[in-house]
Amino acid sequence: MSKILDKIKKLLALAKSSNEHEAANALRRAQKLMQEHKLTAEDVSLSEVEQREIKRANAAEKQPLWANLLTGCITNAFGLDAILSWNRNVGATVIFIGPADRVEIGTYCYEVLAPQLVKARRNYLNKLSKRLKLTTKTNRADLFAEGWISAVRRQVHALVPTEEEQNLIQLYKEKHFPKLHKTEVRSAEQKRRDLDAYYEGHGAGRNVRLNAGVNGAEQGKLGSSV
Repeated sequence: MSKILDKIKKLLALAKSSNEHEAANALRRAQKLMQEHKLTAEDVSLSEVEQREIKRANAAEKQPLWANLLTGCITNAFGLDAILSWNRNVGATVIFIGPADRVEIGTYCYEVLAPQLVKARRNYLNKLSKRLKLTTKTNRADLFAEGWISAVRRQVHALVPTEEEQNLIQLYKEKHFPKLHKTEVRSAEQKRRDLDAYYEGHGAGRNVRLNAGVNGAEQGKLGSSV
């Protein structure tokens, strides 16, 4: 079906030709293909939108805030939408939705950033005093992760999707995910004595580079400066 949709889209593009005969012929052929395969104009438009599902940086059912912030960093950078999912067999996943090329690079960037963040958070957690309560250590590690993501996000120029893209993504979600609902997140407590963890994470995150390009430009660079 994807080949048929691609052919229809090419014909519809030709239908905008300044050559009236060529345009009319292309439109007739596109309409014929759509009728033969029982496709609507909405079906053709929605074929521009794709989704990709990958495992999240944190596997818990109730996600920490930093995990959601990481997802938001990617959707913000590449003009995407995201759906968060969890089930017993697979665990926690994120589904990125948007134009195919941006979904591909956004997913790639998430897969590179997530382990960097998890490793940085774990290293920070391991160096904390063993005398601290587990809840205190977890809270500080979460704040560290939030600071890390904040620093990375500051480097990114947000890619705002066009109104047409936003509408298509919304239609796609309504068609494929009609029963979405909100879930709770685990927020770190910002106690004064723990805030140093946030600033340390912010300092570590400043060494990470995420550069997003658009429409054939350089699409992504990820890494840590030394």
